[in-house]
Amino acid sequence: MPLTARLSDANSAWTTLSRLRWLAAAGQLIVLGLVMWADFKLPNAAIFGVAMVTASSNVILGRWVSLAWRVQVAVVLDIVLLTALLGLAGGPHNPFTALYLVHTALSAALLGPRWTWGVALLSTFGYAALFPWHYPVHEIMQHHDPTAHLRGMWVAFAITSVAIAFFVARLAAVARDQAEALIAAAARADRLASLTTLAAGAAHELGSPLTTIAIAAKELENGARQAGRETDAEDAKLIGEETARCREILQEIAGRAGTGVGEAPERVDGEWLEAELRRALGEALSAR
Repeated sequence: MPLTARLSDANSAWTTLSRLRWLAAAGQLIVLGLVMWADFKLPNAAIFGVAMVTASSNVILGRWVSLAWRVQVAVVLDIVLLTALLGLAGGPHNPFTALYLVHTALSAALLGPRWTWGVALLSTFGYAALFPWHYPVHEIMQHHDPTAHLRGMWVAFAITSVAIAFFVARLAAVARDQAEALIAAAARADRLASLTTLAAGAAHELGSPLTTIAIAAKELENGARQAGRETDAEDAKLIGEETARCREILQEIAGRAGTGVGEAPERVDGEWLEAELRRALGEALSAR
């Protein structure tokens, strides 16, 4: 794939991913507000710090990380931040562990097989790390209200589904736009190729008649001057000059079309060329 195409794809992916990350940071702050309102015993300052890292990293990645690596760095960083956030909010008991699937899906859509497997392994290790390392949330762990826990799982499922659907739909739209642009460019290239072929053919076909006209005009000019008909000689000279101008225009057209007027140059023997010229010109012109 050409470099410009790769950079265009990377820019489209980063634009969509950065929007998702802004939404994620805003969602974290909203959830934090709800948690504080519900009076859950959580390390709110640490959770707020994770949300701020998510938001600030969006700016840092957009300014100081190469476009070719922004998506990869963002996905890996988001898995680490998600693990930290879940670890601060109940660990494996938190229903939002389903969000690990979002990163795997995004990697499959953007980063190719190797990165997808790497992200899947990193997500698996992150999930596993939540078992020994997490801040216990008794309201979640004890399941005093199973219905509330199931509702939390439903909310997590809904958020995961919406995030994946949004990102995949956005990428599909970008892919369709690029495909349409490529089809339009191919159509323009076909039309240009047809015009180029037509111009080259016209230049080739008109080259020989113009050469004949130029030779005839020169002969008329010489004959008119010898006969003392200066007006006719000037007219013949004008015909030769305009013929030369036409040949220059054809040469320019043929040059733009990538071909020359007439046949390709070949090496010829000097004696053969002289004999051919004498035969073609006749005795009178050969003597001159």
